[in-house]
Amino acid sequence: MTVVNKSLVRFLLVLLRKDAEDLQAELEWGSSRPESRWKLDASSRSDPRLGDVVDGNTVWEECLTSCENKFYLKYMDKFPDSCYSLNQDPDHTPMYARGKAQGYGT
Repeated sequence: MTVVNKSLVRFLLVLLRKDAEDLQAELEWGSSRPESRWKLDASSRSDPRLGDVVDGNTVWEECLTSCENKFYLKYMDKFPDSCYSLNQDPDHTPMYARGKAQGYGT
């Protein structure tokens, strides 16, 4: 049985329709969160720009919090080539979308 998370699908559709200016605004919001890895290391960094790579990570990855990054790495290992909900622990309540099927869990 496939479970479709309609709010996730709506979010992805909105994200896919964004232009570079909107994506840059999202990046700036993510990097300014108090717990983002970018913000915590802000003393040695300038403002993030689309396409930046830092220590082998995309600027998007650097804007994650430590917890989000931990979950992201687990999701990448368990559910490659998918879209993830990084506020859900993949070991307990995985939430991801892959190809045509969206799902809760495995």
